[in-house]
Amino acid sequence: MKARKDITIYNERESFVNTSIKDFYISYYKDKTKHINRLDNHRHTYYEIIWIKEGKGKHTIDFKDYEFSGASLFLLHPKNVHRIHKETPTSGGVVKFNDYFFADDNIHSKFLLQYGVFDDIDMLPMIHLKPEEQSSINNFFELMSNEANSQNAFTSNILLNLLKSFLLKVYQIKKSQCAIM
Repeated sequence: MKARKDITIYNERESFVNTSIKDFYISYYKDKTKHINRLDNHRHTYYEIIWIKEGKGKHTIDFKDYEFSGASLFLLHPKNVHRIHKETPTSGGVVKFNDYFFADDNIHSKFLLQYGVFDDIDMLPMIHLKPEEQSSINNFFELMSNEANSQNAFTSNILLNLLKSFLLKVYQIKKSQCAIM
């Protein structure tokens, strides 16, 4: 789907592939050299957290450049226009979800989404991770990925709670870095 000025908008149907969990997607990735810069400016109809474990480049978010080298998180709200230009192949993970994943949850989760993690008024949409923060993010990714692959009766509820804990951890890291800037 094309938006104004030819900015592509990706939706859940196009982006949440190979998952049976409604409104949630998680995966690990490792770039192949020939695919490192395959997308132009685009936006999504969902939230996306991109975790870069290793690699170097520039992520342009809302037409502002954010340089990265090594462990970083990018926090993308559905309204953000973005594009990653990688100088080297990267590896890491991605979590994608929408508001509907929180539909049956309480108002505190929605507050966290709207005004906490993805609020870019007083904080950047990027976090450079320290080694201990990288370890924590890695642990959450492992837990969420394992649960997403387990496919049992409680998977969606467990994922919702893991995602909320993950978002709280990201918010904690973001706030601690904002305090020292």
